[in-house]
Formats: sequence, C-alpha cells, structure tokens
Amino acid sequence: MAPDVLGTAQRIPSHDTFNRVLSVLDRDQFSACFGAWMADLCEGTGLRAIAIDGKACRAAPGDTFTGCPHLVNAWATENNLFLGQVPVPNGSNEIAAVPELLKVLDLRGALVTLDAAFGQKDVVTQIREQGGAYLVTVKGNQPTLHRAVVAVFEKAAEAEFAGCDMASSVEDGHGRHEERYVTVIRDPEGVPEEWAGVGAVVAVCRERRRSGPVWVPW
Repeated sequence: MAPDVLGTAQRIPSHDTFNRVLSVLDRDQFSACFGAWMADLCEGTGLRAIAIDGKACRAAPGDTFTGCPHLVNAWATENNLFLGQVPVPNGSNEIAAVPELLKVLDLRGALVTLDAAFGQKDVVTQIREQGGAYLVTVKGNQPTLHRAVVAVFEKAAEAEFAGCDMASSVEDGHGRHEERYVTVIRDPEGVPEEWAGVGAVVAVCRERRRSGPVWVPW
C-alpha cells in the first residue's frame, strides 16, 4: 500500500499542500510522464486533430517579447482533452517553444493545426518526421509560400476550378448571417520544396452580414 503522503485519509489537503508538492517536482520529468500518459489516451480514444496555440499570462510580468509569461499548449479539439504545455523561454518567443512541445506528443496519425505565427519550415518538418500531418495558416509572414499559394489559386481560377473540391455552409445566429465557401486544390504545383509533404492548399472565404455593411475577410 502506498504511503498517505498528503494525509488524505484524514482530510482533503489544502491548496498550500498541493502547491508544496507540485513545486518540488522535476518539471521536465513530469512533462515527459504526462506526455506519455496522454499518448496512451490518444491511442485508446483515437484522437486525431491537435491544435497548437499560445497563451499570454497578462497579469504577470516576464522577460519575454511582450513583457509577460507565455505558454504554448496542445489541445485535442475533438475530445476537449489537454495534451501538454511548455513555457516560452525568457527573452524568446512562442515559436521557440513549439518544437519542445511536439517532442512529448505522439503525432502518429494526428492532424496538427497551427496558426500563421507557428507556420515555420522546421516545425512542419518535425511534425512529418514524427508521423503526423499539418494544417497551417498561410499569411504574409511567409511571403514566398504565400505567393506560391496565391499563384496556385489564380491558375485554378483560370480553369474555373475544374477538378477542385468545393463546399459551402450557412449559419445564422447572434444577430448575424455568415456564409463560408471552401476550395481545396490537391497536389498543388509550385509550392516551395522545403515545405514538407504539402498535399493540398485550401482557401476559406467568409461573408458575414449584420445589421450594418457586409464584411468579407479572406
């Protein structure tokens, strides 16, 4: 029988007791154990989509690019399951923490989604090497890739998007009407080779109507 180190046989431990126990744990070892446990859960529950996202702790000062501590999280979107978290090193930014977070995750068969800030060649290469696929937002921070993707859609438009997968949806609620149009081009030509394993490019257009003017973001 394991020893009752927290005294739970008598009462529920206080906040301070939990804080003292957690503060003496080896952070890296705990992260590795937690990641291994989550990997087992992923295999058992068939998790697929994993979202990588950064969070800022605005209320606490820190030596980072914004002046406050930052954390990078991995979240299983379909199961609402938290998979892992790493802090951003002082004096660095969130991009530097992503490779460390990916290392503790089992990405085999997973689709990892990333916003434009995390859309880096080294990051997507690591995802592919660990057996995962990726879906990354492309914006002006990667100008060469952005121009290549735009060129792919311009060429497809000239052919009236023949052979492309297309879908649409309509939603009404909270005083607004929103229409989404999605176009998928598989096996695109002209994407820079250093972007590992690009199987498709996707454009999402949205048209939102409120009680005022029409807003159409791309």
